[in-house]
Formats: sequence, structure tokens, C-alpha cells
Amino acid sequence: MSLSVNQVMSQIISRNVGWLTNLRGRWYQKGLTVAIALLCFLAISPKAWADRATDRADDALPANPLEIKEPDPLLPEMVVDRPLNPQEQAVLTTALDELQRQGLDKLQAGDLAGALQIWNRELRLRRFLGAAEEVKSLSRVGEVAWRQSETTEVRVITLRLQEIQKDIQAQSPVDYALLLKIAQAYQTMRARTPAVTLYDQLLIQARQQQDKPLEQEILTALAQMHLAYFDYPNAASAYEQLLVIARSAGDRTSEETDLKQLAYIYQQNKQPQQAIAMQQQLVDLYKSRTILFQFLYSKLKWVIAMLR
Repeated sequence: MSLSVNQVMSQIISRNVGWLTNLRGRWYQKGLTVAIALLCFLAISPKAWADRATDRADDALPANPLEIKEPDPLLPEMVVDRPLNPQEQAVLTTALDELQRQGLDKLQAGDLAGALQIWNRELRLRRFLGAAEEVKSLSRVGEVAWRQSETTEVRVITLRLQEIQKDIQAQSPVDYALLLKIAQAYQTMRARTPAVTLYDQLLIQARQQQDKPLEQEILTALAQMHLAYFDYPNAASAYEQLLVIARSAGDRTSEETDLKQLAYIYQQNKQPQQAIAMQQQLVDLYKSRTILFQFLYSKLKWVIAMLR
């Protein structure tokens, strides 16, 4: 049966309208599903999402090897939490010294990971012997970790030192000698920011106590650290203060060292006038030494002549 052109066009339009209707229905269902899912997503609070993100981040980070809480067979069984008695401390010290030696053997054999695993166990147990023993061991292992570019180990040791520092500063009286050891440990591991911060605090205390040798020791550490990081202004400030101390004490050797360092620093920092001034002071120092030597030599000749 032949169809007219109008009938053919009518059938085509009818079929396409049906296809479009079905397509629109399917897209409507998909859109509704997406909308429901989006509402469920938004129903979860931002805090819940933040907590989930934090949990995932924590799972990704390795456990701090210095904070493992598993019981250790080297510790005596204790019914209640208490400090170790002197005998227990002596036994533990011997065992930890052996762990230190085993770690060194691993390091010398090229097994750095094995050495750090042993030493981290040692460090966890050293805290039972007191802060001074722990700081000493943390500094020793931290120096090795820095030299071997073990940044994770350096980080966890630095964090532990900061915890000890906080505890010491909360005590009365404050153990400034131990704080100095902590600052030196930071410096050993090139942890510049905590080292400088603590050294600055200790410098104030040394000046309040009028402890010139300690003041000189701290300023020297600060000067060397600033210079190592090309912080010329702060390095110059430290050496200028050292120069004042050396001159007030009549220490010509230290004065010469400080002048040489200042001349170098000012030259590197593009301060030619200050560099020339330091060099001129060096010349004056050498001249005064020559005059003093000539005076002493003439006196010695006079004494020898009198003895004859």
C-alpha cells in the first residue's frame, strides 16, 4: 500500500517523538539519582569530612618510632607506675649500652635501617634513666641521622627534644645546663630555628648571671650557625659582641679571630667600608703585638746583661 508524503512524514515524527520521550525519561531517572546522591553527600557535616581526611592522613604517616608503647623485656615488670630504683637503672644502662654497640655494628656493616631500628629502641628506653641521659643519646643518634640524610629520624628526634625542653622550662628551678645540651643537639642536627630560639633564651640568662664564659660560648655557637646559613647580618652582630668580650678580657687571640671573621662577613655582605675598618683594626693589633714583642725583647736583653 502506497503512502502519501504527508503520511510518511507523520510516521517519522511519531517515532522520533516516542524515542525522545523515552530518552527524556531515562535522563530524568539518572538526574534524580544524582540529585539524591548529592543530597546525601551534603548531609555529612564538614567536620565529619575533615575527620575522615585526618584519619586518612594519619594512616598514611608512619608511626613515630620513639613513641611506641609496647612493653619491652628490658624493663622490669612493675605493678604500679614508678621510677626505676638504682639497681634497676644500672641493669638497664648496661643493656642500653649494649644496644648502642649493636647499632654501631649495624651501621659499620652498611645496614643503616637496622642501626636506626636498634637505636630507636634504645632511645625509647633511655627516657627511663632521666632527661640528661635521654638528651645525650638523642643528640648522638641525631647527628648520625643528619649525616646520613635521614630526615624522618631527624624530625622525630627534634620533636622529642622539644618535648623535653618544654618539660624542663616548666620546672622550678630550670635546668639551664640541660637546656644548653638540647640547644647543642639542635645545632648538631642543623635544626636552626629551635636552636637559635633556645640559644637566645640562654644568652639572656647567661647575661643575667654575668657568666661571661657561657655568654661567649653561646655567642660563638650563634655566630657559627648564622654564618653557616649565610645570614651575614646576624653573624656580624654575634661576632661584634664577641669582639667586645675579647677586648674587655684582654684576649688578643680571640680578638684576632673575631676581627678576621668580621672582615670576611662584611666583605661577603658587600659592606666594603666595614670590611676595611676591620682590616685596619687587624693591622693595629699586629702593630701593637710587634711593639710589645720589641719591648719584652729589650727587657730580656737588659736582664741577661745584668746577670752577666
